Amino acid sequence: MKEYEIFLKKFIDSFDSNNPNNRIMCYEYQANEKSLIKKLEDLGLIENVTFMGMKYVGFDLTYDAIHHFDENDDTELSLSISKISPKKYDVFLSHANKDKEEYVQGLYEALKGLGISIFYDKDSISWGEKWKEKIINGTRDSEFAIIVISKNYFGREWTEKELYEFLSQENTSGQKLILPIIHGITNEDLATNYPDLAEIQTISSADLSEEQIAILFANILIRRLKNIE
Repeated sequence: MKEYEIFLKKFIDSFDSNNPNNRIMCYEYQANEKSLIKKLEDLGLIENVTFMGMKYVGFDLTYDAIHHFDENDDTELSLSISKISPKKYDVFLSHANKDKEEYVQGLYEALKGLGISIFYDKDSISWGEKWKEKIINGTRDSEFAIIVISKNYFGREWTEKELYEFLSQENTSGQKLILPIIHGITNEDLATNYPDLAEIQTISSADLSEEQIAILFANILIRRLKNIE
């Protein structure tokens, strides 16, 4: 368990799931914990962070935080997802081919294990099909896009074409679509290469396992689909 997870767990353990108030009102933090608070905020596990002087902080636990340590919710997530699906694919998995075996294949399998419908070039494009046409159609038929961005992603014609297809859709609809994962790079590297992504919250493959990312995505997908039922 990572240091920030140990820190988060003490709040989760005291959380009353029957109480809709998920606010931590006034926590007396130690100097070394300020970076952990920032880490939880960056990961979307807490929000509305308010520091009160040099000693106290208040924040809200997000849905993802409250369910971060759930061990048995994979089946529940899978059942929830299987009941509603407005588009052909729940998510388009955009990545550089050089990252496929080392990282992306494992992420794909974790997502698939939750019953999530995925556009993944290895499985979604069949022998003899026009792959360019399939990819463009896949971007339009997907509810979300998980973009695994690494140094291998930068400057590649078709990965960037996928990215800008999704940016165009997101700008048109005004609805969250792109979910970036930085893989072996920093947010500064991301902003330098893709300024349009600079204000979009990322997560890092170094901080969360493929299984944890799959569960985070499943929760986002369920909330989206419930809102459009």
